[in-house]
Amino acid sequence: MSSNFILIIVLLLIVVINFMIVLIIKKHIVKISKYSLIREDERDLQVKLKWESSLYRVINICNIVTLIGGLMGIYFSSMLLFSVLIAIPVPLGIMYVYSINRRPDYVYPHNKKGYVVIFFVICILLISMWGVYYQYRSDLVVSVSETELKISGLYGTDIMYDDIQEVTLQNRLPHIKLRSNGFAVGNIRLGNFITKDDVHVILFAHSDSCFIRIVTKSDNIYYLSAKKPDETIKIFRIIKKNM
Repeated sequence: MSSNFILIIVLLLIVVINFMIVLIIKKHIVKISKYSLIREDERDLQVKLKWESSLYRVINICNIVTLIGGLMGIYFSSMLLFSVLIAIPVPLGIMYVYSINRRPDYVYPHNKKGYVVIFFVICILLISMWGVYYQYRSDLVVSVSETELKISGLYGTDIMYDDIQEVTLQNRLPHIKLRSNGFAVGNIRLGNFITKDDVHVILFAHSDSCFIRIVTKSDNIYYLSAKKPDETIKIFRIIKKNM
């Protein structure tokens, strides 16, 4: 199953969940909005209805932004864009509606549920963005032994020296047509990709130049690169020495 198909399923699930949030809010608007009217005059009712309408409208607009942004992230093969545009719009919209809410005359002063909601929204955003940022800042990590090259991290694997058929240095990656099961943010490309010639390659790329190309006897093709070309060349020499 391709990674794009999985991302589309995840995106649609998030959109559906966001619409369910709107239904839950409509059913429990008093608890969620913190409204507890002390006097039920026309002014209070109008303000309450206006706030509810703003909340529904903002969530629906942000949900549309989530859908469009998620599809853009998939189309441009950018996991960073995908993650940002599915994680931020709706929570940010809810925080915005809470921030513009002014109701000191008709809300219990000691009700802090709204602040708790905002706190957890911020925590979720930070956690979701940390994973993407961690991979973006990561570098190629390899361990060398007498018999194999061990690549650590996401999609990590072991390459036996006696299985290596060819190893060369390349200035650039082949043109990538799609990800079959991989991760891509900026110059970071990890995992399984398909080239424009329909060749399956496994990438551990952390830069846009100077790559180690490894072809194995089992017909696997790997491309490795560290953030600094000098480090990539150093790893290349170690591999050549141990072959």
